[in-house]
Amino acid sequence: MIYAAVNGDQIVETFSRLEMRLTKPAFINNELLPKNTYLYGFVSFKPNRTLIHITNINHKPASLIADDLQDGNEGIYVVNNFQSEASKAVVDDAIDEINIPSVPSIGVLKKVFQRSNKNVKVTITNNYQLLLKAKASTTN
Repeated sequence: MIYAAVNGDQIVETFSRLEMRLTKPAFINNELLPKNTYLYGFVSFKPNRTLIHITNINHKPASLIADDLQDGNEGIYVVNNFQSEASKAVVDDAIDEINIPSVPSIGVLKKVFQRSNKNVKVTITNNYQLLLKAKASTTN
């Protein structure tokens, strides 16, 4: 088991970097890394989850994902209100850009959902506990 914690309060968004540190020594890629070794993961989102992927440690390739130590599921549990934010944005953009009343265009909806997903920001608190594990490889 590889135990890590978030290093300081951090506000993250899609593709941003999350700084973590090991809370116990760990063997990663056949190398013993001491407690407090810094790790950096990149963030993406699913509904109510902040996903973290680690692609290298100390300039050596790695393929790890972070699980929430509290519930054991991939990523950090967060409560988000993406649906209501997107709905409000659809209404606002529809009012501004549509020529036919109450008929949204596909282009407007696509633009709103792309913008809303890019604007998601989450605060991850200091010392949030994570469990790192090897990313499962996918084959077709």
